[in-house]
Amino acid sequence: MALCAKGAIKVINSDLCEADRTFSDANEKLDGTALYMLNAMLDSKISKNIKNENAFELWKKLNDKYVSETINRIVGQVQELINCRMEPDDIDSHMYWDSYCAIVRNIQFDKITREQLVRVIGLAGLNEKFLSISVEFGKVNDANLDEDKIGECMYRVTDTLTTFRSNGNMIGGASKHHPTCNYCGKLGHMEKVCYKKQNDERHENEGNGRDRGGGYEGGRNDKPKPGSGGSKGHKMNLKLGRLLLLGAHAALGKVKKSDTWLLDSGANASSCYSWNVFDTFSDYQDTMMTMLGESMNIRGKGTAKVGDSLSVIGAM
Repeated sequence: MALCAKGAIKVINSDLCEADRTFSDANEKLDGTALYMLNAMLDSKISKNIKNENAFELWKKLNDKYVSETINRIVGQVQELINCRMEPDDIDSHMYWDSYCAIVRNIQFDKITREQLVRVIGLAGLNEKFLSISVEFGKVNDANLDEDKIGECMYRVTDTLTTFRSNGNMIGGASKHHPTCNYCGKLGHMEKVCYKKQNDERHENEGNGRDRGGGYEGGRNDKPKPGSGGSKGHKMNLKLGRLLLLGAHAALGKVKKSDTWLLDSGANASSCYSWNVFDTFSDYQDTMMTMLGESMNIRGKGTAKVGDSLSVIGAM
């Protein structure tokens, strides 16, 4: 607790960018960042000290400051965007929110930054003041984070921050009119663009006698069987089946082996960086809605090797 408070005071009383770069103690920096992020979202007394700037100009400054440091750039952008006070009638407030959503999407495809953000949220729970808030992000054990847990928590982070925003609790001109899906019940998108509904319908149409698992062993939400290579939640066994492969940089140029892929079987979705897990691949053009309600272009389709274990970066 003393370490958390010490780190928070350093961040609050210093220039945020320089402080983030010069902290010699990584744990202290992370604790301070955690408290600062939660305070900036929920405590108006602290946020009043942050200069109100045009969101677009702020975004350009952030890119300049953090362009050479991937981890600090993304985490730093989250901090400063949250701290930028935007009034509800500000014409640039939509740019602020769009920029924030872009950061969340970026983090989902970046293992290192996603892990650091989840640790930040978990560390914030060490302060009793934020205990009820941090519970919404899932219980995170800072000393032992497996990658499936990171993915699960990252999705909860996204969903909870969206809830804060729609309820008017987040700084930055929060809208109170975010839709709720009538199909899955989640906040932030409508039924006509629901990721779960579209995938359920697609797999019902393409069933051909296959089970609802759509290529994942055991079906929806099942864990790998003992001895199948899925130790500690880091791997999932795949049967031979159709997988949709979505490039992280949707439809920008041709498919590359170095692309980050989003693998979707209808039962679940995972991000992966390895081309070697695929047995077959062919070009395939289509679109699909992600869990965040964003449209992504499908770059191709293929099958996983029979009996191979696919290492995933984290279920989205």
